[in-house]
Amino acid sequence: MAGWTERNSRLREEIIRQSDLDIVCIQETHLLSNNNIFVDDYKFFGHNRKLVHRQAPKGSGGVGILIKESLLQSFQCSVVDKSYDGILCVSLKHIESDFSCYVFCCYISPENSTWGRDSTSFYAHLLSQVYLYSDLADAILICGDFNARIGKLNDCVLGVDDVEPRNIIDSVVNQHGHALIEFLQESKFCTLNGRGNPATDGFTCYTSRGMSVVDYFLVPHDSLMMCDNFTVNNMIETIHKYQLQHLLDKHCKAPDHSLLYFDLDIHVLSDLYQERAQPTQPLTTPTIKFHMN
Repeated sequence: MAGWTERNSRLREEIIRQSDLDIVCIQETHLLSNNNIFVDDYKFFGHNRKLVHRQAPKGSGGVGILIKESLLQSFQCSVVDKSYDGILCVSLKHIESDFSCYVFCCYISPENSTWGRDSTSFYAHLLSQVYLYSDLADAILICGDFNARIGKLNDCVLGVDDVEPRNIIDSVVNQHGHALIEFLQESKFCTLNGRGNPATDGFTCYTSRGMSVVDYFLVPHDSLMMCDNFTVNNMIETIHKYQLQHLLDKHCKAPDHSLLYFDLDIHVLSDLYQERAQPTQPLTTPTIKFHMN
């Protein structure tokens, strides 16, 4: 979900509530200094852009993650990285089983922007964080607005990676797209975009210049089996679905980026508990299944 300001916050809050999302990653929070986003029943973790003109009426860029309070009853959550502008990572560790999941929320400005000219450093930092946490995490999820159009480029190494090809709806490639593909092939991640039900997939950005796919969910190859029901919802259709037209005015227009979500099925108890169980003690803890949007 992108472009959060004081004037349009009510619309975005209602979309989150109506969609009943557990984890929400927000790009372009436009917050200054240490300002936060407040949504009932959610806890906000933010990373605002540090370098902003001192006379700017609002911030620019910025990323944030909203996590439902009810989820935090079962998971310990903490920020583990916000050292690079446009990248925020939080860890979620299941209290009973120590199952751990790391969620990255990312935003990189368009390549013709002053802020978007150094995609090499952006992905170098992201890759270093993936390597850092890969041995600690049971799941790593990366999502965001990368302003990258990857067209028909392969996000996996043909003949090496055992991943089904993706369905392509945007054939345009830009420089950010090449940088994203290089990151995916080196990290052994791939996009969920194009690998779900074609009926629920779609363009992620609608502007006067046309439609494009620039927002992605990225997951490791071996995590694809955990990801279900990948969906891209056009915001105009979402607003009509939840009857939120009354919140639109000259200061609050429908977002031009779509809402992307999927269900993450986590079996938190498996070999982990069996390894910890003493031979003389029966394993009585039931299996738990979480559905995380």
